[in-house]
Amino acid sequence: KYLNSQTGLDIHYKSGYLADAYMPITKQFHLQNSFFVDPYWVADFFINLQIGRARVFLKYAYLNFSGGSGYVTTPIYLGMPNQFTFGINWIFLN
Repeated sequence: KYLNSQTGLDIHYKSGYLADAYMPITKQFHLQNSFFVDPYWVADFFINLQIGRARVFLKYAYLNFSGGSGYVTTPIYLGMPNQFTFGINWIFLN
C-alpha cells in the first residue's frame, strides 16, 4: 500500500539515414547528401518508486555505451553520452 515500484528497460533503434546538417551561424538545419549516419541503438534502464506521497526516479541513460565516441545524430555532433539521472517529487499538501 505504501510502496509502489516500476522497473524497466527502454530500447530505441534508429536505422541508417542521411542526417540534416546544422549551420551554427543561421541556427538552422539544412539538407545534405554526403554524411550517412550509421544505424545505432540506445538502451535506458529506469526505476520509479512511490513511497507514501513521495515519488523517486532513477535512470541510467545509454546503458549500452561501449566507450568509443558514441552515436552521431547529425554531422559532426554526437548524441548524448551515458549519464545517471535521479529526482524526487514530494507532495506536501493533503
